[in-house]
Amino acid sequence: MQAVKKAIEQDRMTKAERAEVHDALQLLEQLTPREQEVLRYVIAGMLNKQIALKLDIAEKTVKVHRGRIMEKLCVDSSLTWSAWLRKQASNRLIRGE
Repeated sequence: MQAVKKAIEQDRMTKAERAEVHDALQLLEQLTPREQEVLRYVIAGMLNKQIALKLDIAEKTVKVHRGRIMEKLCVDSSLTWSAWLRKQASNRLIRGE
């Protein structure tokens, strides 16, 4: 009986995780190709200035993209965004894998 309870609990967790991944993918699909590119560099730990140099755009433009990304991902602070990114990266969603 204990094994059945454990299996049911694991199934619930798996369903919840799948739903969370699905929701995250839907949010990521709202990003423009440029926002997705900026997001990948942010995840890689690059600073705005570095991203701007890499993409040959102004640092202010990177800041605008980051703001729009945060808005589309429904996060209201850098701390919340960092937590979201870590979680999704661990799910390999934003790394394109």
